[in-house]
Amino acid sequence: YDGGSPRSPLLASLSGSTLPAPLEATSGQMLVHLFSDANYNLLGFNASFGVSLCPRGCSGRGSCDPQGRCRCPPGWGGVDCSQPPCQEYCHPPGGTCNPVSGRCECRPGFVGRACDLDLGGPRGGGRWYNLSLG
Repeated sequence: YDGGSPRSPLLASLSGSTLPAPLEATSGQMLVHLFSDANYNLLGFNASFGVSLCPRGCSGRGSCDPQGRCRCPPGWGGVDCSQPPCQEYCHPPGGTCNPVSGRCECRPGFVGRACDLDLGGPRGGGRWYNLSLG
């Protein structure tokens, strides 16, 4: 279970001697329930686990460096690699997607995560101030 109780989402129900694919719990806890009855001839079992120090295990997209920071693949960003590729939201004329950084790069006169706020357009009247560049 992906959590600390049988009410948590079930990750797998396994039987037999076939080696399953690796299971990943993203909740920070994993509950393993072992069941046997008289009809089974149990020879034992082997389980191993690893712990990722990175946030949310880098969302299954990136790799965790020794300092506990996610290294995201091109196009994905955020501290846990959960920010979608900028191609999905960054569109001309205001911005272009940088495939290396995964960020939308704004042309002069455009601001916002998707570079969709036109400072000179009919809706961009008034004064704008950058509060953060992050």
